Amino acid sequence: MYRSCHYGWFPACNHSITRRNFVKSCGMVVATGGWIASSLSLAEEPKNKRVRVGLVFLSNQGESWPHPEFDVEARQKEVRELLSRGCPAVEFVPVEVRSPEGLSKAISMKDQVDGYLVYVVTLTWPLTAAITTIGKLGKPMVVADQAAEWADRWTQEADKVVEPTPEWLRKAGAVYLAMLELLKRYNTDTVTMNCLGGFGAGQLPAYPCLGFMQLLNDGGHGVCEAMPDDTISTLMVRILTGRPSYVSDPVLDTARNHIVYAHCMATSKAFGPKGPANMYRIRTLHNRDPRGTCVQSFLPVGYMTTSFRTNFASKMMVIHQAKSVGNLDAPRGCRTQLIGEVRGDIGRLFNQWDLFGWHRVTIFGDVKEQLLEFGKALGLDIVEEA
Repeated sequence: MYRSCHYGWFPACNHSITRRNFVKSCGMVVATGGWIASSLSLAEEPKNKRVRVGLVFLSNQGESWPHPEFDVEARQKEVRELLSRGCPAVEFVPVEVRSPEGLSKAISMKDQVDGYLVYVVTLTWPLTAAITTIGKLGKPMVVADQAAEWADRWTQEADKVVEPTPEWLRKAGAVYLAMLELLKRYNTDTVTMNCLGGFGAGQLPAYPCLGFMQLLNDGGHGVCEAMPDDTISTLMVRILTGRPSYVSDPVLDTARNHIVYAHCMATSKAFGPKGPANMYRIRTLHNRDPRGTCVQSFLPVGYMTTSFRTNFASKMMVIHQAKSVGNLDAPRGCRTQLIGEVRGDIGRLFNQWDLFGWHRVTIFGDVKEQLLEFGKALGLDIVEEA
């Protein structure tokens, strides 16, 4: 067994760290039997002996995560400097493992170190077994795997994980981290991508849906299906309100005057990063691909919502409103299924729905008038759908 930690662990080291403290902090993570031996051996150790830790970098330049051009050497240098500043009482002995064959370098130092810190620099699947191998050496081990950290965080926050496996949750975490690297590179907080097609073509190692949710929750924009118009719409309402919106493929129920805003991605913080979080579950996508991971968000009930979409090719905006009255948990269609009671004429909404696409962007709040003014200022023709 091993302990996983976020990269933010480094500064948490302090000047008073000792070999005993290091072993204690990692005591939960040692292979069976190793912890007892390590604990007993501490009785004879000088209290002020400097801790010596094998710093193992699992890295291979050119991997798809974080991205093929990721500067592996620069990241490793950054990590070494962070550790040196944050843990001056610890001697870190770095070793780079680029292939399964290179693992012998890390194993050979086992009698010269008190424990191991394994840092996953790139997502190199043949190297994942290295963590288990080092864990069986009978030494304390901490694994700094940011992808696994996000998988753990989402799992703990969720009401439940219904279908997805830990492996695919971790891959979703890796895709999220890759998105963060790209956003940093291009100095933006907004991304849209061909998620379904990209994964189907083998261009993405996992679906980005959970990462999109995290971006929305944290004040950025993650927009499905490589849709520029949807992306512009989400930006507009964020500028106006500071709140996230989400894209959906709505379904109309004219008999009940209801509209269901359904999608396999949504926010779980409808009122912004500092607002309350609603319950969500982690599911496979609507296509039931067992490799998929997405959010089924049970969004707040009893609030006015505003849904719209812009199309800059035709210089138009369509817009309507509905009060949130529930969440479906139906096995058909996309996972998040917010039910809205339409304000206005649902027949009219039905008859002129497909002016330029199925999608709508939904935000919690009565912001229709503000959006109308925004649209007019941009020179858009406005269609009030309902």
